Amino acid sequence: MSIGTRSVFAGGLGIGLAVVRAIAQSHGGTASATSADPGEGSEFTLKLPNVTSGSAFFGNV
Repeated sequence: MSIGTRSVFAGGLGIGLAVVRAIAQSHGGTASATSADPGEGSEFTLKLPNVTSGSAFFGNV
């Protein structure tokens, strides 16, 4: 990330991952984030279960 990018100066509320994690969990999935060191970037992982068109989740689609 270079100096001058929006994320360096703007920051955030810090609730984004918590919101994503709650939504993922409500759908039977998971969300996580890892970072080796400050300034080295981050890796975000979102895992959701496969859903087939005949499942109860979609009804009779």
